[in-house]
Amino acid sequence: MRGRMLRLTLIWVAVTVAVLAGWPGQASAFDVGYHSDLTFEVLSREGFAADATGAAVVANYLDDGFESAKTVIAEAGGILAPLGHAWGNLYGPASARDASDLYLHFDDLPGTAEVSAAWDRLVRNTRRAAQEAERRQDPAGLLSVLGASLHTVQDFYSHSNWSNLDWGGDATWFDVPAAEREAKAIRSVDHAATNKDHAGRAGFDTAYRQAFYASYQWTRLIRSWVGAGFWTGAAGLADPSVSLELHYVRYLSWYTGHWKGPGTDSKDDLLAVGQAYLREANKNLIGKWKEYCPLLTASPDPGALPPLGLTYPVGRPWLSLRTLEAKQTDDDLIWDIDVGGKADFYAAIKVGGRTYVEQMYEDHDSVRPSNWLTLAPVDQWSCPGGTLAVEYVLWDEDVLGGGALPSLRGQDDLCDIAEPLQAKTWVWSGAPGTFGGGGQEITTDGLRRNVHCCESDGDGDEARVTFLIRTETPQRRPYSAAVQGETIAAEAPVAKSGDVRITSIDKVGEVVTVTNYDVRAVDMTGWRLVSVTGNQTFRFPSFTLRAGASVRVRSGPKATGNGQTELFWTKRYVWNNEVDDPGRLEDSETAKHAATDLSAEEKAWVETVRRGGGTGAGGAAGGAAGGWAAVKTFGDHRLVVVVVGPQRTGGYGLSLTRVYTSQGLWCIDVTLSKPKPGAITTQALTYPYVVVKIPDDGLGVRAREVGGQEPVELTGAGDRRGRGCRRSRPGPCR
Repeated sequence: MRGRMLRLTLIWVAVTVAVLAGWPGQASAFDVGYHSDLTFEVLSREGFAADATGAAVVANYLDDGFESAKTVIAEAGGILAPLGHAWGNLYGPASARDASDLYLHFDDLPGTAEVSAAWDRLVRNTRRAAQEAERRQDPAGLLSVLGASLHTVQDFYSHSNWSNLDWGGDATWFDVPAAEREAKAIRSVDHAATNKDHAGRAGFDTAYRQAFYASYQWTRLIRSWVGAGFWTGAAGLADPSVSLELHYVRYLSWYTGHWKGPGTDSKDDLLAVGQAYLREANKNLIGKWKEYCPLLTASPDPGALPPLGLTYPVGRPWLSLRTLEAKQTDDDLIWDIDVGGKADFYAAIKVGGRTYVEQMYEDHDSVRPSNWLTLAPVDQWSCPGGTLAVEYVLWDEDVLGGGALPSLRGQDDLCDIAEPLQAKTWVWSGAPGTFGGGGQEITTDGLRRNVHCCESDGDGDEARVTFLIRTETPQRRPYSAAVQGETIAAEAPVAKSGDVRITSIDKVGEVVTVTNYDVRAVDMTGWRLVSVTGNQTFRFPSFTLRAGASVRVRSGPKATGNGQTELFWTKRYVWNNEVDDPGRLEDSETAKHAATDLSAEEKAWVETVRRGGGTGAGGAAGGAAGGWAAVKTFGDHRLVVVVVGPQRTGGYGLSLTRVYTSQGLWCIDVTLSKPKPGAITTQALTYPYVVVKIPDDGLGVRAREVGGQEPVELTGAGDRRGRGCRRSRPGPCR
């Protein structure tokens, strides 16, 4: 039992007891912590900045906040009236609370027809709300729509019997053709008997995995409804106030025992946090939810929907870590984890940079939690370079409100669960398959063994944890291209190279923004960012940039990085503000395609193309004025000559920027350099060109000059050897 910083009167205890019955967490849904994990999991993989992800997580929580506010207000009579009125103002009007209750949780749907109608409403209304946010140029509004609708999507798998039915593996609603769905009795009723809201419930694992795939699919669907620039702006939103709101969301849920399944409520902490939240809640985030809720819950627009831009998320291995016991082991009653009382344990499991926080148990020196289960997808984001890193951290919650109150911030106690000196946490890294099969049960204890049995280092914080850790690859429903009349594209694999560009260089702020315009994620490990004038190079660490996402590379004395959306280069200044200092991105693949050792026949053909206006035997010409590309097969390979000319003087140059395959094309990007102002140049027509060598594999060719604001196509419509397509923003060639 913690030493309390407030002494509550009997009246205020009564207030808190009444509030407990209806505080967030009472709503029928995945508990708040799981919604938070799922949303963080997907949006981080989609390249969202931390504040943008946090804003979506808050909106996700508010679906439950508004619904459960109905109970708080209904029970706030007599001495509780002031609290109920304040809560009603915060989570009002009543129409918003009613709308959330009725439409945002996939509840009380007795059959497949009703479930299908609910999905149709959600799709139509979310599309309308997302496009309205774009019309208003309101990125915070889009994040609210994204987070609130993700909550509803996730709840479907928690509330319904979907995960109890046989779909041939983990499946989302959109993975399954309508005819197959209609043949089964899908329903969302009798919540108390069938819910999978926390890890202590049967079927939770399957429902959680399906909700992950569905959240990924849903995020990609919303992305297809708005413009690329607007989406990228929302994904990069910066709002420092979001972090405090996330803190409140966690502790409001925590102290009711509904963060992640049954734990221990804490009445005095809940009251303190609740009162502070009434004063300090982020009215802007709540206001956005209220603003877009009517669009998400209104009667849907009639008529046929346009085709949906669906994506099939590929199956992944999963890490499962279930805690069997956490127990204080230094119990000499002199220096204990909680002097004069009992511990308030909670666990924080770190997997590949993500932290999963489990529900707190108050006043327990020993707990055997049924709901401390961490599920984490194992892929290139959680397992960079093929190495899986896991850390188990055990905490004793020791500060009122968990430090949620700004005036009472402090430090919880880190429990010692590792036997080596100087180590207090259990840490492991290695191949993901290490814990395959039935997994491995691990016990780790901070009470160190010696010839006299055991010893403490004197601080009394030793504890023992036993957990089962394993990796498995559950069956994913096989990919099917045709679903309910839609075309569903398989999730694009990670590429070694792609359409990744420098989109801005802030030389004063020392920030370079790099954006992936490809339809696939690109593994940028080992790529180089070069300051051309200063010849300074940043080598990318193990890093994958999602399709459509951006990353900022920071230098200078104030430079920092988070390893995801911000990468640290150096504390030194890099970019020259006084002279021209362009940046260049280099990958490890492009140089392999530079054709330098040409035969006599090849040289003759190249010279013909370079001066011949864009035509050559076997080639296709066309595209933008002032440039062309031609292709010819020589044995087992093809040569591509890309020309940007004629130019009126000398001093121009053409460099090979990127060579990669995408959407059935060999994509060749080049950059034209111009003579500096005042430079002495030859007064004659010149033909800057590059020669590229690619396999004779039947793929088409697209060449572009990418040195300007927008790429300029150098290949036009032609046969399979010269066909091109215009694409100046993220998305597939069309």
